[in-house]
Amino acid sequence: MTTKPILVKLETFPAFTSLKKACVVQATIGSKTEFNPTLHSSLRTYLKWPFSLGSIDIGQLDYTDPFLQKLIGEQMELIGLIASDTLLPGYYLFKKGTLAAYHPGTFDVSRLDADMVSTTMKIAAGVSVLTALLLKNVSSGIQMFLGLSEVPTGMNIFKFFKEVLEAKSDVDVIKKQQSIFKSEIDNAYALLGISRFATDNEVKAAYKKKLKECHPDLNPEKKETSTKLTVKVVEAYELIKADLKAAEVEV
Repeated sequence: MTTKPILVKLETFPAFTSLKKACVVQATIGSKTEFNPTLHSSLRTYLKWPFSLGSIDIGQLDYTDPFLQKLIGEQMELIGLIASDTLLPGYYLFKKGTLAAYHPGTFDVSRLDADMVSTTMKIAAGVSVLTALLLKNVSSGIQMFLGLSEVPTGMNIFKFFKEVLEAKSDVDVIKKQQSIFKSEIDNAYALLGISRFATDNEVKAAYKKKLKECHPDLNPEKKETSTKLTVKVVEAYELIKADLKAAEVEV
């Protein structure tokens, strides 16, 4: 039984999405992005066997490919989103070979559903402090907290995908998709510490500043945590760039 998402390449992408009734592909930036473990286990249980979970590196793709052009263009528009130039980072749900939903998976626990987060965060905080005390290592505690705080993020994505797969109305799905995308874009701006009204230059400046703050080379004592945060900062920046371009198209 497959325990990790399959590495998908461009030549296998069309077949991968059409072989099963439903599958999820994570678009990653390089090899540092990890498939959310809670989402992974939830999908495995829900989709049961056989299931398809995969990951594909955004930077290794040829965007002149007809399948990709249709995916980031026509199919994105069919689910209520703006067409993009590349695959955006995040999770893509396919149903019978067609794009059914997209979730950026932005890491911002404070903006998730309060009821879902409260218990998880209390447990995560408690375990984090305990780990730090036992190991006398603060970075270990931070790492534990970061790992446990991925739980509500994964559950949020899973809940949305489950609703899409069980939905009776395409209109309801599109409205939900647009609402989630907007909230995740807000998360991206919040992660960089800027408002949605920030200029291009302000976005770039905030991005560079945040990268310096969490870059692994500058935080050797908590390298693994810093690497994860760096990936999320890059993903947030890519989402914001796509949002700014979409705004220009709409004007």
